[in-house]
Amino acid sequence: AVVSTQSAHYGRDDPEENFFTYHHTFGNFEIEAHLSRYFFEDKVELLDVEEEWHFDKNSEVLTFIPPAGTDMSQVKLRGKVQTYAITITDSQHLLIKNLDFFATTIKGSSSSKKEKSTDCTLR
Repeated sequence: AVVSTQSAHYGRDDPEENFFTYHHTFGNFEIEAHLSRYFFEDKVELLDVEEEWHFDKNSEVLTFIPPAGTDMSQVKLRGKVQTYAITITDSQHLLIKNLDFFATTIKGSSSSKKEKSTDCTLR
C-alpha cells in the first residue's frame, strides 16, 4: 500500500459554519475529498478525546487528556523525539529484522528492490 501524507494550513471565515478552506500546497497531487481522511493539529482548543495531547512550543507546556480514572502521579509519558530511527540510502540486499520502534519510523530508498523489513514493531 502506498501512503501519502500532506499538510496544509486551514482557515475558517465563520466559526459557526460546518466547513473550512485550505490552500493547496501539495504540488502535482490531486485529492478526492470523499475518499480522504484528515485531521487537525497544533491547537490546544481542538483537544476533546482521552489520550489526545498538545505541546505548546513557545511556553513548553504539554496539555494531555488522560483516560478516565488515571492517576497521573503514577504515569510515565513517552513521546516522539526523532523523525527517523534509521535512514538508509544506497543499500543492497539489506534485511532489518526483530526491532521494536516507538514514535519513529524507518526511511529508505533503493533501486535494487531487494531490501526487506520483517518482524519489526512500529508503535
